[in-house]
Amino acid sequence: MMMWIAASIAALMMLAATAAERRLGPTAGGWITALPTAFAVTLAATGVESGWKTTAALAESSAIHVTAQVAFGIVTGLAVIKLGPWIGAVAGVATYVSLSAVVVMVPRGL
Repeated sequence: MMMWIAASIAALMMLAATAAERRLGPTAGGWITALPTAFAVTLAATGVESGWKTTAALAESSAIHVTAQVAFGIVTGLAVIKLGPWIGAVAGVATYVSLSAVVVMVPRGL
């Protein structure tokens, strides 16, 4: 059941992002795409199926990587504008991977 809910929400978010992009421009579509609705559904499904302690660990693990995700977006955007899509993609991925490797070493509970 939760799988169908998650798939339906994902499809609705794609439709909303596409409609917003057509009417209001790519920035509006990007904002809608960035909404954490899929993550909320994932947490709810995990809580129901595996328990809330597992869900809390999943949420903490995901939150730790927010810094790497933000850096990925900034580096990718700037590099695409200045150097083109391929170099931008490589620079963004390299940034995400390297920051994720550093973030993993940070002690939990800080």
